Amino acid sequence: MSWLTGLFQKISSIRQRLWKQLEKIAFHDLPPEVLKTPSERRLPAPKDELGIQGEAEAVRYLKQRHYQILHQNLRLPSCEIDLIAWKPRERTLCFIEVKTRRSRRFGEPYEAVNRKRRLKMIAAAREYLHFMKPGPNIPVQFDIISIIWPLDQKPEIEHIEKAFHPHVESDRRFSS
Repeated sequence: MSWLTGLFQKISSIRQRLWKQLEKIAFHDLPPEVLKTPSERRLPAPKDELGIQGEAEAVRYLKQRHYQILHQNLRLPSCEIDLIAWKPRERTLCFIEVKTRRSRRFGEPYEAVNRKRRLKMIAAAREYLHFMKPGPNIPVQFDIISIIWPLDQKPEIEHIEKAFHPHVESDRRFSS
Protein backbone atom coordinates (compact mmCIF):
# COMPACT_ATOMS: atom_id res chain seq x y z
CA MET A 1 0.00 0.00 0.00
CA SER A 2 2.91 2.38 0.69
CA TRP A 3 4.08 2.21 -2.95
CA LEU A 4 0.62 3.43 -4.00
CA THR A 5 0.78 6.36 -1.59
CA GLY A 6 4.23 7.24 -2.92
CA LEU A 7 2.95 7.12 -6.48
CA PHE A 8 0.06 9.48 -5.70
CA GLN A 9 2.41 11.91 -3.96
CA LYS A 10 4.78 11.87 -6.94
CA ILE A 11 1.93 12.47 -9.42
CA SER A 12 0.61 15.32 -7.28
CA SER A 13 4.07 16.89 -7.09
CA ILE A 14 4.56 16.65 -10.86
CA ARG A 15 1.11 18.14 -11.49
CA GLN A 16 1.86 21.08 -9.20
CA ARG A 17 5.21 21.76 -10.91
CA LEU A 18 3.62 21.60 -14.37
CA TRP A 19 0.83 23.95 -13.32
CA LYS A 20 3.36 26.49 -11.98
CA GLN A 21 5.35 26.33 -15.22
CA LEU A 22 2.17 26.78 -17.24
CA GLU A 23 1.22 29.82 -15.13
CA LYS A 24 4.60 31.44 -15.83
CA ILE A 25 4.45 30.80 -19.57
CA ALA A 26 0.87 31.36 -20.66
CA PHE A 27 -1.17 33.13 -18.02
CA HIS A 28 0.92 36.07 -16.81
CA ASP A 29 -1.67 38.70 -17.92
CA LEU A 30 -4.83 36.94 -16.74
CA PRO A 31 -6.75 37.79 -13.55
CA PRO A 32 -5.97 35.64 -10.48
CA GLU A 33 -9.38 33.92 -10.52
CA VAL A 34 -8.59 32.32 -13.88
CA LEU A 35 -5.26 31.02 -12.58
CA LYS A 36 -6.81 28.86 -9.90
CA THR A 37 -6.82 25.13 -10.41
CA PRO A 38 -10.25 23.64 -11.22
CA SER A 39 -10.74 22.43 -7.64
CA GLU A 40 -9.90 25.89 -6.23
CA ARG A 41 -12.19 27.54 -8.76
CA ARG A 42 -15.23 25.49 -7.83
CA LEU A 43 -18.38 27.47 -8.44
CA PRO A 44 -21.29 26.90 -6.11
CA ALA A 45 -23.93 24.52 -7.40
CA PRO A 46 -27.43 26.02 -7.78
CA LYS A 47 -28.41 24.31 -4.51
CA ASP A 48 -25.44 25.92 -2.74
CA GLU A 49 -26.34 29.31 -4.22
CA LEU A 50 -29.84 29.03 -2.75
CA GLY A 51 -28.32 28.22 0.63
CA ILE A 52 -25.95 31.19 0.41
CA GLN A 53 -28.83 33.48 -0.56
CA GLY A 54 -30.94 32.07 2.26
CA GLU A 55 -28.20 32.73 4.81
CA ALA A 56 -27.82 36.30 3.54
CA GLU A 57 -31.58 36.78 3.85
CA ALA A 58 -31.50 35.32 7.37
CA VAL A 59 -28.75 37.79 8.35
CA ARG A 60 -30.83 40.68 6.98
CA TYR A 61 -33.89 39.40 8.85
CA LEU A 62 -32.00 39.07 12.15
CA LYS A 63 -30.38 42.50 11.84
CA GLN A 64 -33.82 44.05 11.34
CA ARG A 65 -34.73 42.48 14.69
CA HIS A 66 -31.64 43.97 16.37
CA TYR A 67 -29.57 40.80 16.57
CA GLN A 68 -25.82 41.25 16.29
CA ILE A 69 -24.24 38.71 13.94
CA LEU A 70 -21.03 37.44 15.56
CA HIS A 71 -20.08 34.69 13.11
CA GLN A 72 -21.34 33.33 9.83
CA ASN A 73 -20.46 29.83 8.59
CA LEU A 74 -18.13 29.22 11.51
CA ARG A 75 -16.36 25.89 11.06
CA LEU A 76 -15.64 24.07 14.28
CA PRO A 77 -14.21 20.56 14.69
CA SER A 78 -17.64 18.98 15.19
CA CYS A 79 -19.55 20.87 12.46
CA GLU A 80 -20.22 24.22 10.82
CA ILE A 81 -22.63 26.63 12.47
CA ASP A 82 -24.51 28.78 9.96
CA LEU A 83 -24.95 31.80 12.24
CA ILE A 84 -23.97 32.77 15.75
CA ALA A 85 -25.74 35.89 16.91
CA TRP A 86 -26.10 37.97 20.05
CA LYS A 87 -29.61 38.90 21.11
CA PRO A 88 -28.96 42.07 23.16
CA ARG A 89 -32.45 42.56 24.58
CA GLU A 90 -32.35 39.17 26.26
CA ARG A 91 -28.55 39.01 26.52
CA THR A 92 -28.62 35.59 24.85
CA LEU A 93 -26.16 33.84 22.55
CA CYS A 94 -27.99 32.20 19.63
CA PHE A 95 -26.73 29.31 17.51
CA ILE A 96 -28.79 29.35 14.33
CA GLU A 97 -29.25 26.79 11.57
CA VAL A 98 -30.62 28.20 8.30
CA LYS A 99 -32.51 25.93 5.90
CA THR A 100 -33.72 27.24 2.55
CA ARG A 101 -35.89 25.47 -0.03
CA ARG A 102 -37.64 26.51 -3.23
CA SER A 103 -40.87 24.80 -2.20
CA ARG A 104 -42.51 22.58 0.41
CA ARG A 105 -42.51 19.65 -2.00
CA PHE A 106 -40.25 17.64 0.31
CA GLY A 107 -41.57 19.12 3.54
CA GLU A 108 -40.75 22.17 5.58
CA PRO A 109 -37.09 23.27 5.55
CA TYR A 110 -36.83 23.06 9.35
CA GLU A 111 -37.67 19.34 9.16
CA ALA A 112 -34.20 18.79 7.67
CA VAL A 113 -32.66 19.67 11.03
CA ASN A 114 -32.80 16.11 12.32
CA ARG A 115 -31.54 14.73 15.62
CA LYS A 116 -28.06 14.04 14.25
CA ARG A 117 -27.73 17.66 13.09
CA ARG A 118 -29.08 18.98 16.40
CA LEU A 119 -26.53 16.94 18.35
CA LYS A 120 -23.74 18.24 16.10
CA MET A 121 -24.90 21.82 16.71
CA ILE A 122 -24.90 21.21 20.46
CA ALA A 123 -21.37 19.80 20.31
CA ALA A 124 -20.21 22.76 18.20
CA ALA A 125 -21.82 25.21 20.65
CA ARG A 126 -19.96 23.54 23.53
CA GLU A 127 -16.68 23.84 21.59
CA TYR A 128 -17.40 27.49 20.83
CA LEU A 129 -18.19 28.29 24.46
CA HIS A 130 -15.10 26.40 25.62
CA PHE A 131 -12.74 28.30 23.29
CA MET A 132 -14.40 31.73 23.29
CA LYS A 133 -15.28 31.85 27.00
CA PRO A 134 -17.98 34.54 26.63
CA GLY A 135 -18.51 34.71 30.39
CA PRO A 136 -20.27 32.79 33.11
CA ASN A 137 -24.00 32.10 32.93
CA ILE A 138 -24.56 33.45 29.42
CA PRO A 139 -27.90 32.06 28.24
CA VAL A 140 -27.71 30.05 25.04
CA GLN A 141 -30.46 29.10 22.63
CA PHE A 142 -30.70 27.08 19.44
CA ASP A 143 -32.83 28.55 16.67
CA ILE A 144 -33.79 27.46 13.19
CA ILE A 145 -34.58 29.86 10.38
CA SER A 146 -36.70 28.09 7.79
CA ILE A 147 -37.00 29.83 4.41
CA ILE A 148 -39.24 29.01 1.46
CA TRP A 149 -38.02 31.01 -1.52
CA PRO A 150 -39.85 30.29 -4.79
CA LEU A 151 -38.22 31.57 -7.98
CA ASP A 152 -39.01 35.21 -8.75
CA GLN A 153 -40.86 35.69 -5.45
CA LYS A 154 -40.12 37.10 -2.03
CA PRO A 155 -38.87 34.64 0.58
CA GLU A 156 -41.17 33.35 3.30
CA ILE A 157 -39.19 33.31 6.57
CA GLU A 158 -40.09 31.38 9.70
CA HIS A 159 -37.84 31.94 12.72
CA ILE A 160 -38.20 29.16 15.26
CA GLU A 161 -36.65 30.46 18.44
CA LYS A 162 -35.53 27.94 21.04
CA ALA A 163 -36.19 25.17 18.50
CA PHE A 164 -34.50 22.63 20.75
CA HIS A 165 -32.75 22.47 24.08
CA PRO A 166 -29.39 20.74 24.60
CA HIS A 167 -30.37 18.88 27.77
CA VAL A 168 -33.58 17.49 26.30
CA GLU A 169 -31.92 16.62 22.99
CA SER A 170 -29.06 14.66 24.52
CA ASP A 171 -31.49 12.75 26.80
CA ARG A 172 -33.67 11.51 23.94
CA ARG A 173 -33.19 7.89 23.00
CA PHE A 174 -35.62 7.37 20.13
CA SER A 175 -36.35 10.37 17.95
CA SER A 176 -35.74 11.42 14.37
